[in-house]
Amino acid sequence: MAYIEERNSEGGCLFCHGRDLPPGPDSLILHRGQRAFVMLNRYPYTNGHVMVVPNTHVPSLEDLDAATLADLMLLARRGLRATDAPTIHFGTGTAGLLPLMARAGGDVVSVDWRIGLGEAWALIGNAGIQGNLDPSTLLAPFGVAAAAAREILADAAGRPGHIFNLGHGILPQTPVDHVRRLVDLVHESFLVAPRPADARRPS
Repeated sequence: MAYIEERNSEGGCLFCHGRDLPPGPDSLILHRGQRAFVMLNRYPYTNGHVMVVPNTHVPSLEDLDAATLADLMLLARRGLRATDAPTIHFGTGTAGLLPLMARAGGDVVSVDWRIGLGEAWALIGNAGIQGNLDPSTLLAPFGVAAAAAREILADAAGRPGHIFNLGHGILPQTPVDHVRRLVDLVHESFLVAPRPADARRPS
């Protein structure tokens, strides 16, 4: 909730700002490569959530040159080896790429609201899924988001490997109370939802 309630007065791109700061606890930067750097997420999804960020501000990975892409992958691999932590393959607007994302690796594949959980699971096989509420539903009366969330939870049917999430991000004008009520709704549903007997755990 701190992420939602905090007001950022700096403006601009936080990664471009971080690019010019020295490594340390204040900047959250852990390491610098030749063309990219590694920093902690101030509002992590999980403990030790790190991000590998290119020095160049571009709209898409495909706009990076080969040397920068290589440095990104090298730093990401070093991070994985250092932490031995579960990995989430994150993407938005990537429904057509889900089989490739699953093949590329990761314990969990992240999907957005543009594809249902059942269809996505059919494409990625027995991996976990993170997603997939449309964040714009939180701008409507809360009943809209609540109905959409219950539909997603029903699709998941208590299957192990599902991480409920927005798909992805909270819009700046989202009422904080809607977010709190959504969190409570999801937590309560996980407490009472039955586990399907034939559910398979992600491998």
